[in-house]
Amino acid sequence: MGICDVCNRTLSEEEGYLLTTEQVVSCPGYWRKALSGPMAHMAAAFGHSDDSFKAGLASQMAAQATPWMVCEECISLFAVDRNEARGYALRWYKSGGQFSPPGSGPVPLSKVRMGDGKVYIQGGSPEALEMAGRLRAAPSQREDSPSPAGPAQVPEPTHSFWWRWLNVYISPGEAFRDIARKPEFIFPLIVAVVGALAVTETMLGKIGMDRIIRNAIEQSGRASSMTAEQMEQAVRGGATFGTIAAHLGAVLGPVIFVVVVAALGLAFVNGILGAKLDFKTSLSVTAYSILPGAISGLMTIAVILFGDVERFNPNNPSPTNLGFFLNPLETSKPIMALASSLDVFSVWTLALLGIGYSEAAGRKVKALTVSMIYLGALLVWVLGKVGLAVLT
Repeated sequence: MGICDVCNRTLSEEEGYLLTTEQVVSCPGYWRKALSGPMAHMAAAFGHSDDSFKAGLASQMAAQATPWMVCEECISLFAVDRNEARGYALRWYKSGGQFSPPGSGPVPLSKVRMGDGKVYIQGGSPEALEMAGRLRAAPSQREDSPSPAGPAQVPEPTHSFWWRWLNVYISPGEAFRDIARKPEFIFPLIVAVVGALAVTETMLGKIGMDRIIRNAIEQSGRASSMTAEQMEQAVRGGATFGTIAAHLGAVLGPVIFVVVVAALGLAFVNGILGAKLDFKTSLSVTAYSILPGAISGLMTIAVILFGDVERFNPNNPSPTNLGFFLNPLETSKPIMALASSLDVFSVWTLALLGIGYSEAAGRKVKALTVSMIYLGALLVWVLGKVGLAVLT
């Protein structure tokens, strides 16, 4: 494993591109990225002038004797032959970090191109040079894995949960890259549990478990063979059990679902696709992948509050699949089970799982491959439901 010397992202085994110091410091795109964010804030905090800080940093970076490892995202900053740089990276890994591409080593400051039209000479204030040295020595190296020297390795800050939540919807690749840098699954799980409880309480308050049980019996076709007394007895018994089960399901259901899907994902990407993720990362990817369920929950609450309560089916509560629009009294159970199993949010979640695991594995695995594996598992589950419906 290595580390990207531009954004400080941990690279998976044999991932990355290897560049020389001249290729890096002569690229204005690199300097725009390096001089934004933490570096600029540090310079301002220490009271250094912009030119003084840049001069010190240019001197430090141009003096790098070892090659630079660059990730898939950051390589787009550089106008280089990617195939050649990729080949050099593979040779570097195979040599245990000893290989250096042709042209490696320190370069004169005249090679530095920051894109501001200025030529930086040797120097800069001693404090700026010291700061540049500290930035270069940022704790990005790992004792258990060789990596090229860490020029300008500035840890990329992670974003808040709210940023991640929003970007899972609008920019999932970026969101999951951030999640992979700092895995966390508690907050999305809390959202899932709170959402499930909100749906449950709205359902019980607006419709009531008695009516839900009665509707379920009538929709199953069993009501015609029951006396009024038998119906009332079944409703009372079912309502008591159903209320307890609904609350337990709201609290434990999302947690159990995430743990099971994360365990399957870890088996898929590590065991089948050769990635090397840990369970915390897998849990985090899965927990964020189910956040579209929050939108589904809002749709369900809207159906409960404004829809026909007599037709409400807690197993198929919102209009996100064909089963919602079918009459259970006129549709066979196998067709109903099949039509209700695949909906918009299931497909969305499958796509997010693919993107999430691909980003977490440093794009060593393809998002489509992961999504297709999960789709296969889902189809096995659907066939099981259809088979059970045939038997009953």
